[in-house]
Amino acid sequence: MSSIYGILQMGKSAVLAQQKGIEVTGQNLSNVNTPGYTRRRLNLTQGIAISSSAGPMGSGVIAKGVERVYDRFLGAQINQEEQEMGRWEARRDALDMTEIRFNDAVGGGLSEALGEYWNAWQDLANDPSGYVQRVSLLGKGEDLADKLQSVHDTLSPIPSPWDDQVEDAVAQINLKSSKIADLNQKIVQVETSGDNANEQRDARDLALKELSSLIDINTFEQEDGTLTVKLGDGKSLVDGVHGRELTTMNNGAGHKDVSWADLPTTSINSSISAGALKGLIEVRDEIIPGYMTGTHFLPAACQAGTLP
Repeated sequence: MSSIYGILQMGKSAVLAQQKGIEVTGQNLSNVNTPGYTRRRLNLTQGIAISSSAGPMGSGVIAKGVERVYDRFLGAQINQEEQEMGRWEARRDALDMTEIRFNDAVGGGLSEALGEYWNAWQDLANDPSGYVQRVSLLGKGEDLADKLQSVHDTLSPIPSPWDDQVEDAVAQINLKSSKIADLNQKIVQVETSGDNANEQRDARDLALKELSSLIDINTFEQEDGTLTVKLGDGKSLVDGVHGRELTTMNNGAGHKDVSWADLPTTSINSSISAGALKGLIEVRDEIIPGYMTGTHFLPAACQAGTLP
């Protein structure tokens, strides 16, 4: 391609390729704040060599295709951290709701009652024989006991909201897993035809990230491009183009446990180790019962520790 026409054709291919590169750059810039979008890169390859009297001659440059710039290892690490963040955010939000029951933000709550109770003890220590100090201590002890009992009573109905949130989390997990299975099918269809399924892979990665914040998962990609998602018990939540649903079951304590929809009487709570679902179960089954135990026995202890 040493003729003037050939040289012009090479120049044309270079201009067209660089124009495509500018379009890809513009796409990246315009989607810089788009959730789930992965930066694109234009792949360039040299044109087919053409035989000439001087030997093979190049024919310019060809824009071969646009691919995602995605690091699978970093993506897996991010999803791993999403699982822990989802767990601790769920605990934080639940404890924020619980904190309101202690009524300390606006005054007149448990902290104030505790302060007055210990101050009454200090007054009595300064004058052990003082009748006024004894009566004051008795009154402050009763006030503190009332406050503790009130906190206990307000904590008692809390398990119901936590069960509702567990059910909501399970419903979200089912939606995300179904979406991933659907995107698996679309990715296979697009890539089988020879195209890059960039948009579908972006959508799947975003759904996977959102799923990671709800429950701990392990993932690996098959040769056909589909993604397999497994839970902590080793069973597949997504296998190729098929998703498996979770559900909730009533346990002996009157709460909602998580189970597979096709095994509705077998709880998998013990195999859930991260995600918002784990945080909610911890708050409901461990943290709140601990608060309730403390606020149940302390009122009697406060009254028993005061003098008549």
